[in-house]
Amino acid sequence: MIERLRRIADGLRLVFRIDRSRSTLVFLCLLLTSVAGGAMSLSLKWLVNAAVSHQLSSALWAGAIIAVSQGVIQILSNIQGNLENMLSQEVSAFVDRDVLRMISEVPTLEHLERPDYLDRVSLVLGKGDDIAAATWALTNVVGLILRLAVAMWLLATVQPILALLPLFAIPALLATRRSQHIEEQVEEEIAPAQRLSHHLHNLFLDASPAKEIRIFGADDELSRRSDALWRETTSARFRAGWKSALWSLAGWSVFAAAFAAALAYVGVRATQGHGSAGEVVLVVQLSNQIRGQVASASMTVQNVVKAFLMMDRLSWMADYASERTGRHQTPVATPSRLNDGIHIENVTFRYPGTESDVLRDLSLDIPAGPRLCTSGIAAA
Repeated sequence: MIERLRRIADGLRLVFRIDRSRSTLVFLCLLLTSVAGGAMSLSLKWLVNAAVSHQLSSALWAGAIIAVSQGVIQILSNIQGNLENMLSQEVSAFVDRDVLRMISEVPTLEHLERPDYLDRVSLVLGKGDDIAAATWALTNVVGLILRLAVAMWLLATVQPILALLPLFAIPALLATRRSQHIEEQVEEEIAPAQRLSHHLHNLFLDASPAKEIRIFGADDELSRRSDALWRETTSARFRAGWKSALWSLAGWSVFAAAFAAALAYVGVRATQGHGSAGEVVLVVQLSNQIRGQVASASMTVQNVVKAFLMMDRLSWMADYASERTGRHQTPVATPSRLNDGIHIENVTFRYPGTESDVLRDLSLDIPAGPRLCTSGIAAA
């Protein structure tokens, strides 16, 4: 738990360090929107009560407050959305630069051959906006709690037992978390296949390997392998989507049943003369608000979990770079002269964390004197 809180603090510091003024404005918009939402819910109660008791002036005042609150919410939401989009792009670009810096600072080439490292890179690049989204999500929690508290209080004024309605939304939140866990687990499992599929596709788009593919007639085989990998990843996502949908359906079914029971309860009371039509309208309105707030809370949970995963992956990469850099602080001196040359016999090498050899039974004998150039794909 403490580690999760530290990750949240890291994310908040990162966003504020990138653009402090815009981040502050986003927080102000969120807080003011929460206040306006609470005022609108209270005014709805006043409006219903005034309509039932035929108090024209009170009804007009309540209607005016609702109109103003709605306008404030709409304006602040638009401003907040624009600021969040700009900040998300800035955070994503910053994270991408930081990831590329960590990759380039490692003094060895081992990490570029390790599947676990490359899988994390593929899951991090271009996903920096998840950190920004979690920052807004955490602030949204405050607004959600405030609006839920107001809704529960208003429901209790109709009938105390109705205040328990938001509790039936807990299964929906738990189901959402389970659904997201399923999807995130699948994304990690298919990361190697997806990375290989992208690599095979890029071979056809790069002039140098594309010529060799055509000369050796390997296009059909590589295309078949790429398509098979694409079908594998797509099928895995499709199955995960079905499982997620079933979990969500089960969670929301509980709230839907409670919602229907609450409406039936206040409807029966109204027909028996123990309630008013205004109470029925109030319960319908508040139930819809709670449903929307729970849906928003579900998105909040998803965004926070995504940020946790992002911060964990970035922290793993930073620790990896720090460990490897510290391990190779003193470079090995290059001999000024070779007397006998270079002799290698039956050398086999495999990078840590991998399952295949990059060198196997390599024997090489280079006598002293000749000039030999070994060039890679980048001519280095």
